[in-house]
Amino acid sequence: MALGTPDIKKISDNRLNKINARKQLSDRVERASHIVISQTVTNTNAGDHFIGVAPFDMELIKGTIAITGDEGADGAMTIEKWDNYAGSTQATMTDAQTATGGASALYTWTPTTDDTQKIVAGEIINLKTVSIDGSEEGIVTLTFRLVEDVSV
Repeated sequence: MALGTPDIKKISDNRLNKINARKQLSDRVERASHIVISQTVTNTNAGDHFIGVAPFDMELIKGTIAITGDEGADGAMTIEKWDNYAGSTQATMTDAQTATGGASALYTWTPTTDDTQKIVAGEIINLKTVSIDGSEEGIVTLTFRLVEDVSV
């Protein structure tokens, strides 16, 4: 190799290391941008059940509810967002899961894809149950991704 000629392998390795470092950083930032909210609802009978207040602008990416016993009458369960405690404006953030089977079970929600899966900081997160009357406990776990602007 002539003097002053760059070592192509060193340049290539250097670039590859930078690309890998950027990818690792991007992956870590992505993982760090998730938040999990878990709430126990002591009685999942038909009605509205307060889960919490959105601490940040977020997008729902996963949700589950574990019903701990016989739910009684079969009924639908969804996650909603409310603009205030009165629930004057509501939007469903997930599909409806129907509690069936009369025994403990884990149900998984699929978030909507029409932007109603996004929630603004300060909005209320609500579990809506319909027809269930077994007075059973439900453990709700919701995974959100933090977003900079929910309107995008």
